[in-house]
Amino acid sequence: MRHSIRFLSLIAVLFSVLCAWNAKPVLAQSSINVSGVVTSSDDGSVLPGVNIQIKGTFKGTSTDSEGRYSITVKENDVLVFSFISFKKKEVPVQGQTNIDVTLELNMLSIEDVVVVGYGTQKKSDLTGSVASVDIEAMEKLSGENTAELLQGQVSGVTVTEGSGQPGAGPVVTIRGLGTIGNNNPLYIIDGMPGDIDKVDPNNIESIDVLKDAASAAIYGSRASNGVVIVKTKRGNAQQGSTIKFDAYSGVQSLSKRIDLANREQYNSISKQMYENAGLDPLDYTTGGNYSDTDWQEAFFQPGFEQKYNISIAGGSDELTYSVSGGFYDQEGIAINTSHSKVNFRVNTDYTRGRLKLGESFSYVRTNTNNLTRPDNGGGYGIIYQVMDNLPHTSIYNSENEGGYGGPAHPDMPKSSNPVASQMLTTNEGQTDFIQANVYGEYEVIDNLVYELRFGTNINNGYLDYFVPTYYVSSIYKNEISYLAQNRSRNVETSLYTLLRYTGNYQKHSYNLMAGYSQERGEYRSSNAAIDDLPSNDIHALSAGGGSASVSGWVYENTMRSQFGRITYSYDDRYLFTGNIRRDGSSRFAKKNRYGVFPSASLGWRITNEDFFPDNSVITDLKARLSWGKLGNQSIGDYQFIPTVSSGSNYINYVFGSDQNIYNGGIVTNFAASDIKWETTTSRNIGLDLALLEDQVQFTADYYFNTTTDMLVNIPIPATSGSAAGPLTNGGEMETEGVEFAIKYSKGEGDWTYNLRANVSTSRNTITQLGFKDEAFTGGFIEYDTHPTTRTVVGSEVARFYLYETDGLFQTEEEVASHSSNSNLLQPNAAPGDIRFKDTNGDGILDEDDKVYMGSAAPDFEYGITFNSNYKNFDFSLFLQGMYGNKMYNGTKFLTHRTDRNTNFSTELLNAWTPGNMDTDIPRNISGDPNNNARPSDRFLEDASYLRVKNLQVGYKLPGKFLNEYGIKKLRVYMSFQNLLTLTKYSGFDPSLSNFSLFRRGVDSGLYPLARTAMIGIQTSF
Repeated sequence: MRHSIRFLSLIAVLFSVLCAWNAKPVLAQSSINVSGVVTSSDDGSVLPGVNIQIKGTFKGTSTDSEGRYSITVKENDVLVFSFISFKKKEVPVQGQTNIDVTLELNMLSIEDVVVVGYGTQKKSDLTGSVASVDIEAMEKLSGENTAELLQGQVSGVTVTEGSGQPGAGPVVTIRGLGTIGNNNPLYIIDGMPGDIDKVDPNNIESIDVLKDAASAAIYGSRASNGVVIVKTKRGNAQQGSTIKFDAYSGVQSLSKRIDLANREQYNSISKQMYENAGLDPLDYTTGGNYSDTDWQEAFFQPGFEQKYNISIAGGSDELTYSVSGGFYDQEGIAINTSHSKVNFRVNTDYTRGRLKLGESFSYVRTNTNNLTRPDNGGGYGIIYQVMDNLPHTSIYNSENEGGYGGPAHPDMPKSSNPVASQMLTTNEGQTDFIQANVYGEYEVIDNLVYELRFGTNINNGYLDYFVPTYYVSSIYKNEISYLAQNRSRNVETSLYTLLRYTGNYQKHSYNLMAGYSQERGEYRSSNAAIDDLPSNDIHALSAGGGSASVSGWVYENTMRSQFGRITYSYDDRYLFTGNIRRDGSSRFAKKNRYGVFPSASLGWRITNEDFFPDNSVITDLKARLSWGKLGNQSIGDYQFIPTVSSGSNYINYVFGSDQNIYNGGIVTNFAASDIKWETTTSRNIGLDLALLEDQVQFTADYYFNTTTDMLVNIPIPATSGSAAGPLTNGGEMETEGVEFAIKYSKGEGDWTYNLRANVSTSRNTITQLGFKDEAFTGGFIEYDTHPTTRTVVGSEVARFYLYETDGLFQTEEEVASHSSNSNLLQPNAAPGDIRFKDTNGDGILDEDDKVYMGSAAPDFEYGITFNSNYKNFDFSLFLQGMYGNKMYNGTKFLTHRTDRNTNFSTELLNAWTPGNMDTDIPRNISGDPNNNARPSDRFLEDASYLRVKNLQVGYKLPGKFLNEYGIKKLRVYMSFQNLLTLTKYSGFDPSLSNFSLFRRGVDSGLYPLARTAMIGIQTSF
């Protein structure tokens, strides 16, 4: 496209010169001389080669290399400024002698070309389902994680935060779940597989999402969950050298608090619990000089976020370059959590005749202070501990080792101190990531291009975990310090080579491509741990004097592929694209190593038919149809052979009178020698519509995917000695959905605006799992107990599976009548307890009475973006939301339990009593004999939400003022992230999803998202 722009610019310059030459005879009339500079509204850079024409005549000129022009006109003439990829602009002279003009990018023309597998294609010629991200809208969002900024930007792409912890990457799925295994999409960065988390949003030029098999099949097995293609910014010789500097800083805060009992409220609830149980109240609830600590106030704090980015780009006709560097720092809203990132990138391109060479290199270092205890496990994370701790406990106690307080009475729960846990324990991670690739292109003959590209990703990780000696209580104490360190190195290399040929004959146009690629991955790690260090200030393995352990892993995998594609168009009406790829993966045994994955798609541009009437309403109408197969090999290495571990302390043996230690061995993985490629067959029907000269653009898609030979781990008993069950190709799954996207753009004088909206649905159904009982149970709330989800044949993945409640018993008669065959269904119940339904009618209340109650998957999700400009002011609003998704409120489960003496929700102040029967809160009773806290719909909530994800107001200083100081652009803005969330969910955040597939929508104390207010500046020179 760059070559085309340069060629058209040259034609425009020559045309303008000829126009100016032909216009000489009329210059003798009364006239004035007008001069000025033409710049880009995008970055303030000057624009050479802009065509300036006097309206209604052939007279004109063009801008020089510095964007300057000069032309002789009449006082009442109108000047027309036009340039490729920019909107045309008319300016009345009205006697002015100096007219500086700023041209706006024509986003429609930019979006005419999208990046597809191993090349580009005109959007009008697409036959598959491909969506482009509005980079201008995405740039209005703050943050350093590009994947997170995709939320709500493209229909069919679901982005949810697994956790709000700084540095935690989001969960990204394209068109819902396609397997019960790995659902992560493939990310292609500048032509090579990469990590989107390591790409700074400031460096991105375009993002295109390949959603169906017809568009993604060219990437074969790695594309079974969709493909996200990221292209980073490169130099532009036409715009000259440009320096940009962007910066923002902001304050983050907890957007919502959970209503927990203070000391007085806790005492009231506890006394009622023990009174109802016929027991004496706990001593510490009847008096004493205790603290009244607000643990949320102590654990959560205002956070600070800042980001700085500088770049320089430019070049000549032969050599272009783009160099950038950035720094990001986020202090979390939970104490002692943070994330920082330093990045550097350089892209260069060299063109000489038929030869083109280039490279992309980036380096990223991240440092993260993590939560001491994770928030996505099956036990009590540290956020749970914040909810759990009694207000009676003081935060600090100078008499305790470490200086932190614990339970002040023997009867108090031996809870840990979350502030102590987070402040005393070190849990720091660091990564150094390098992505580099080089390429060469050579046009062998006209229209035949040979391309060779080689790339590598190197990720070095380091984790330091240290637990000092401390004392909080008789249970939560550490008398021997412990240090563990982990180092890992992951190296991925990719090589591909291909030939592309483009041809045209009369009404026929076609493009042929054939290529070969190979990839290799190698992971190595070493781990060491030791205890009993001489000081809490010494974090060196060699200093420890106690038990030591070492371990390490090595994994390798390779893949080799051949692929080809043909695209064909007849008369710009009938379109066809065909792909085929053959992949060979080392993750399968030789007999099943290779898989072949074809795809085909058709397009019909109806508006180009002779029978379609000419009109000014329908600009373009295209129907699309596609079919294709994709493979999936996202499993662990060496699954087809048995693996043995040895040398670990827990499997070694001690023999003889001398108690000598001998290495033992254990099978950690049963062989799955017959496993083969998991295959997804994708079908898509789509429609593209443009109205009112492209002011309105609409896209609709329906898809239906079938996954066969799904790779499933068969559950086996723990007594087998294996860490996991063997894999089998026993599963099958169906996924279907619809997607809609619309954009409306309008400009009226000084006011321009555009509105984008997208909505999508996705529903999955398991049709086969391939083992006895065919069910997965998950979503455990605490330590592998209280399961909340179940995955079975005929239902969707991780559907909530819970007891159904039927209000509260109000009288003894109601308890007695809740029976079957004279047997009480709930023999331990009393008035004020929850009535649970015997749904199967067998007269027994047990696990078989649980019913399915929806899932974390929404009925639909949506995103709405509104951008507006009025003169030098701009306004942006981004709304994002989901509807119909459920969330199991683990925090509510924790704080409503009365079988424990930990802290309670203030809702328990409204518990059932004979004098307070108009409530849905069961009676407070110690021990909870009716098991009111069992997993039920009592804790399942509607997590639908509408969120003001971003609101931003900006002002661009006038160019006349800036030019005096050599500044091309200076914009200041104020922005708010996660400003407002409308939801019925009573927990911290309805948008958090949890990382584990079978725990989706289970809020087991997830780190909440922060609300952010910030100010920023954008400049270019």
